Amino acid sequence: SFYNAKKAAKIRHQELDSRRKKLKEDLEIKERLAQFDKTGCRTQEQKLSEEIERLRKEGSQQLKEEMESLRQQIYNEKFLKTSTEEVNDRISYRLRIRWKSEKNDSCNGGYDNEKLLQLFSKYGSIAVLIVSQRKWKRFVRIRES
Repeated sequence: SFYNAKKAAKIRHQELDSRRKKLKEDLEIKERLAQFDKTGCRTQEQKLSEEIERLRKEGSQQLKEEMESLRQQIYNEKFLKTSTEEVNDRISYRLRIRWKSEKNDSCNGGYDNEKLLQLFSKYGSIAVLIVSQRKWKRFVRIRES
């Protein structure tokens, strides 16, 4: 759908931005290293501290990306769950059932609520069975399972 495509494009754009940022940082570090190497003033401690700083930034960036990915995954699961529930709620059928029966027939033509539930339950779960004022008329709402 359009919404999912838009989200995917946004995620791809963020990934490209993070890659560009990492490349820029790496380039800046290499430039600083080259400058220090020319002057010869750089000590082992400075090299180590710069490497530690670079690794710390890289780790925090990866952690941030993983958190965003996890947040997006949770959102997608929640969204898909609610959308499937909405679809299931919408998929239901309403039937009006009528049959011929005599007014004085105590058996109601052989159909009572239990018999009707048994007959229609094979088509899905019965959400509602409404009894009309007339004995030979019922309304059934079936949810597709």
